[in-house]
Amino acid sequence: DSGIPREDIFITTKLATDSHGYENAIEATHDSMRKLKTYIDLMLIHSPYGGSIVETWDALVRLQKQGEVKSIGVSNFGVKHLKAIEDHERPTPTVNQIEMHPLIYSERRDLVDYCKEHGIIITAYGSLFSGYTERFQDPLLVSLSGKYKKTVPQILLRWALENGFAVIPKSSSSKARLGENLDVFDFEMEKEDVELLSQMKAEPLHEYWDPVNDAPIEIGDLSHENDEL
Repeated sequence: DSGIPREDIFITTKLATDSHGYENAIEATHDSMRKLKTYIDLMLIHSPYGGSIVETWDALVRLQKQGEVKSIGVSNFGVKHLKAIEDHERPTPTVNQIEMHPLIYSERRDLVDYCKEHGIIITAYGSLFSGYTERFQDPLLVSLSGKYKKTVPQILLRWALENGFAVIPKSSSSKARLGENLDVFDFEMEKEDVELLSQMKAEPLHEYWDPVNDAPIEIGDLSHENDEL
């Protein structure tokens, strides 16, 4: 027992690809709750892979209505996947967790715009270039680091915050690194510098999968929308 009150802990978990479908999604969520021995604050569909995205979404909507999960969202969904939910008049996801950093921003600008227009929070993963520190030597990043007297990771995290993204940087190395990641709220970047980073040109990371672009649209069984609780 950590001694930290449950209300001060935010638990996010994801629905695996092989748990898509209405009944599968409900059972997988219940299994997660049994293992966690508590409720879930945010449940995400991990990706559109696995298909039946609207059917699976209906399961999460039901779980939220029943109070078993507090918020529901998606991960690695592109505009076409989000529009499938919208076109079938389902509740809008709270969150879309996607790879997001300056090296991929231009490619995903349409997705960013869609999420902002629909009130979907973008949670960025890969914010620090997935730990490829050699990328931190880019002249633009080095210049901005000197200008703001912040480290390159802090510049990248601040860029994400300036764009309205939630960030989830991970660090397993030291408390100092965790402290560095948190020390990004005492400065703001000029709009011109944010835009320069948004237009950053460099070789893509090729580190992560890309369901945003690659996953097909598979709707699934739409008959569960009005299932009784």
